[in-house]
Amino acid sequence: MERDRVLTELTGATGLAGRTRRFPDEAERARISVGKAIRRVLVKVAQADPALGEHLRDTVRTGMFCVYRPRGNGPFRPVERYGTPTGVTRGYAAL
Repeated sequence: MERDRVLTELTGATGLAGRTRRFPDEAERARISVGKAIRRVLVKVAQADPALGEHLRDTVRTGMFCVYRPRGNGPFRPVERYGTPTGVTRGYAAL
């Protein structure tokens, strides 16, 4: 009985085929947490504005780096606004 519990614990602590199981370091946990937070926000944006949600779903990528890479022919275009407190503000506006 005791032996079975010990074997169960040891089996859970090893990876596939008995290899050492790797646990994520702090940076990996942060990367995963950021990716999940972004995906949660994208769902909420899509519920509030389906067009914007679809655009962001197609243009935002998470992974080792978080990237927003809009396509030139999407429903939003690059804009620059002058006269803001910090000078120029760059962003995207609906067409």
